[in-house]
Amino acid sequence: MVLCDYGGPAFGAIYTDRPLLLLNVPGADADPLTGADSPDILIRQVVTNTDPCSAKSLERLIEDHAAWEQQRVVRRELRQAFFAPHYGFASQVAAGALANIEALLALR
Repeated sequence: MVLCDYGGPAFGAIYTDRPLLLLNVPGADADPLTGADSPDILIRQVVTNTDPCSAKSLERLIEDHAAWEQQRVVRRELRQAFFAPHYGFASQVAAGALANIEALLALR
């Protein structure tokens, strides 16, 4: 399980299909980097998230195995929305792009 607030770790968890619990930070929706249209705020509409809470509340969320099974489908949909369909061979695609960088730049 990945427990994080905002930024890269959440998207790493989505990409690697890890259960994800997001911690909300008060006022984040008003911050220019995490404003209402940011992916960080958008994923909170479908991924389990919580405001600051007690350890017991976190424990209950973490132990909800049914919720994590349901989230598996959501993570797959998010992965399709945010990432190119190169899961499992992205490094080969990147290496191919670098090997052909001159041809790719010429297309611009």
